[in-house]
Amino acid sequence: MNEKPSEIPIQPEAPKEKYNFPETEGLRTGLLNICRKMKTDIETNKWDILVSDETGGRIPTLVIWNLIKKFHPNNPPAPFFISSGLTYKPVEIDDIWAQIDHYKKITKDAEKALIITQFIRTAKTIKGMIFDLKATGIPTENIGVASVVSYRNDNELGGKLSMKRDNVFAGESEISVSNEVVEGYYPRFTGVTQDKTGYNPVPIKLTEQIKKSGKRGEFISEREWKKIFSIEEGDRWPEIKKKTEDAGRNTEYTKRENEPLSTEEERTIQENIRKAREDVNTLVKEILKEVWGQSE
Repeated sequence: MNEKPSEIPIQPEAPKEKYNFPETEGLRTGLLNICRKMKTDIETNKWDILVSDETGGRIPTLVIWNLIKKFHPNNPPAPFFISSGLTYKPVEIDDIWAQIDHYKKITKDAEKALIITQFIRTAKTIKGMIFDLKATGIPTENIGVASVVSYRNDNELGGKLSMKRDNVFAGESEISVSNEVVEGYYPRFTGVTQDKTGYNPVPIKLTEQIKKSGKRGEFISEREWKKIFSIEEGDRWPEIKKKTEDAGRNTEYTKRENEPLSTEEERTIQENIRKAREDVNTLVKEILKEVWGQSE
């Protein structure tokens, strides 16, 4: 017998996901740990500038910057985003001077700087950034490093970087799936990336990079990549390697990579940027609640 409409129980609406991107949610635990350790520094507005290791450091930097703004809305530290990495550094003399000039510019009125990154493995990239900051006149004791994930604890990381223990803040000690892939997929939801057509210490818009290089590689999602190369759940490395070396699949990938962005895809990038900002706000609210006991 059919139920009358008034007798049919109303199903509650499924709760919405708290985060738009699992990659940003993957930063939550590490950021919470960092902020617990940096609680006093955040409250006292210790740092003059925040230096983000782009691209992985962008969202952690924005979270910490917004937290400091909650306590110091009129004079928060200036955030700066530096394109860096083991495979992304200046080689030509003009590029080296461009990097030096950029560091001088961002540290012009600064005495204390905090470097923020998403993940430290060998620490070579961070060592390079410390060297560049010291070259501008900021002493080692006035430089801090905060990493969402680090294979080393605070003491070990401080020793590795030859820095004061009080200025080193490590979040998680083990890398999660979300943390592991976040670096590669950041550009899809932050809208910025490194300039692959030539060294540039300043990150550029993803749309600009795609237009300059003529390749959309960073906008090809993991799902699309798997579909092109027929990567299936449970495939082991030998099988994945064989598939990714297949000439026909590579031809299809190259064709896709060289397609210009459509108007709809450009809209998607802008929408993702908006959603990433929402995730930053969500992280800030959760950290304020967990660390400071504040509801907002």
